Amino acid sequence: NSSTPVTTPLVAGTPDLTTTVGQPSPSPVEGQPSLIPVTVANVGTAPSVGSITEVVQIPSGTTFGTFPTSNNGWVCTTSGTTATCTNSAVIANGSNSTFSVPFIPTASQVGTPLTVPAAVVSGGGEPAANTNNNSSTPVTTPLVAGTPDLTTTVGQPSPSPVAGQPSLIPVTVANVGTAP
Repeated sequence: NSSTPVTTPLVAGTPDLTTTVGQPSPSPVEGQPSLIPVTVANVGTAPSVGSITEVVQIPSGTTFGTFPTSNNGWVCTTSGTTATCTNSAVIANGSNSTFSVPFIPTASQVGTPLTVPAAVVSGGGEPAANTNNNSSTPVTTPLVAGTPDLTTTVGQPSPSPVAGQPSLIPVTVANVGTAP
């Protein structure tokens, strides 16, 4: 008895995208911009193909800041507290791409922790079987109240002091802090 040979097609590797959201940097301070670092990694066995989309939400009650002009090829649009970011660059297997989402906390949020909700990545030629790991873990960070920090400098008298003549001494007060 002989058996019939069986031929199985060679299946090419597939991309498998994951995403993580890091702690905002610098640490959130009321009224000051902070950046949420977002990383999209390809843990699959083949490079990504086509457009990749990442949906990121900023903490509730905050507003978007100005997006970096060079954001590693990621282009973001916003609606409410949601940023939808896309990139068509290939992410090789074993590699990643990182970009930033800016936000600005308000004074009314001081004393409460801020939570960056889970982000979700999609696209890149990833098959449906690989989408079970496409959400990040939410990140909670404290919000620091801004504080004023005043400095004083005293300049040289003008005109130079002469006995019996008026002269002015310039005094400059500057706020180098993070609140008025």
